[in-house]
Amino acid sequence: MAQKKDNPRLTVTDYAYLLALHPLDLWCASEFRNDPNLSWEKLWAQSGDARRMGSAWLLSGRNRRAQDLRLRIRMEKDAFSRMTPYWQKLGFPFKTMVPSYATAIGSSSDRPVALAELVGILINDGMRRSSVSLAPRRLNVCSPQRSLGACAKPWLMSSTKEPRGA
Repeated sequence: MAQKKDNPRLTVTDYAYLLALHPLDLWCASEFRNDPNLSWEKLWAQSGDARRMGSAWLLSGRNRRAQDLRLRIRMEKDAFSRMTPYWQKLGFPFKTMVPSYATAIGSSSDRPVALAELVGILINDGMRRSSVSLAPRRLNVCSPQRSLGACAKPWLMSSTKEPRGA
């Protein structure tokens, strides 16, 4: 990535942010790339500056809003990763959960009916009300895209003209 960006002002923390990694993870990966046989003790001994640099953004007061946003996102991702096994026990079919308002209130969008339920909650000022099924209706009865039932005038279904006297 450094070769593609080739910006001398970017630091390890900048590259880590662009890659959505912790700066220390990126630093460790580069150390292991340089020396695949690196021991834990040697890595720990060399990591003092990298550890300080990796946590410097957290202790700096000049980027408070960005820090709060990243921390909230991280906390939300951690919370959803801890929730996923419990949801899977209840029949959630996917490997991971997408952090969202719908998932947080128990209306995950893995089913269309769940999305309809979420919209109902939003429309009803946050109150979950029981679902109501609509009675079947005949739609587009005399068109090729009709549903439920036959056409009352079958000649409308074909390319022929209406019979005389009808």
